[in-house]
Amino acid sequence: TLFRSGQTPVKLPEENPKTATKPSISVGELQPSKISREEQAKLGKEWSTIAKNYISLGKKILANFPKDGVIGGKRVNREEIKNKVDLVTDSLIVATAMGIYTDDGKGETDTTVLKDKSGKTEGFFIVSKKESKDSMYIEFLGSNPSNIIKGKKGVGKQIIYHAIKESMKRGFDGKIKLQSLSSPEPFYKAVGFIQEDTEDGYFVLSKEAAKSFVEKYEKAVSLKQK
Repeated sequence: TLFRSGQTPVKLPEENPKTATKPSISVGELQPSKISREEQAKLGKEWSTIAKNYISLGKKILANFPKDGVIGGKRVNREEIKNKVDLVTDSLIVATAMGIYTDDGKGETDTTVLKDKSGKTEGFFIVSKKESKDSMYIEFLGSNPSNIIKGKKGVGKQIIYHAIKESMKRGFDGKIKLQSLSSPEPFYKAVGFIQEDTEDGYFVLSKEAAKSFVEKYEKAVSLKQK
């Protein structure tokens, strides 16, 4: 479906009619993997390009949104498009950081990516060894912006699950500490993080919360496989 902004035809990103509920798309099971500095830099650029293109398109649509809310014969929820643009904007920040925040060769940070069965990277997290003291400190984590755009579900929890497992491997008992952009805050709280009442406002996942999350996650995965 095309939405015209001036004389330029623009494809509407992920139409979301109010009158119909689309089934969620599951990303499937992801596996952790390591990548080289060169691969990480390339991936960051690719994700940034995806995000920038969507943001630009979404803003054009919002700026020229019809009063009746009908685009291409379908009623579209303007607020959902706006929310998605906001989420992808935060995703752009993380993707940009991913592209430039590669391991400096000193071993102070390392990146874990999560890939699907086809080998496509769907998510990642970067651990700072220097900042990891009582908890494993995550500098950045995020999902492929195309997952947000296409409405794919399940990436966030898999990132947290594998991050907890990595924390356990490093002797932190599953404990994680990080800072958050505004849009993911509700997600972190939902999976068990507590925000510290400090100026920095770190989000912390305790040993007990990590254990509870892993148990619930593995139970849910087990039920799906039956």
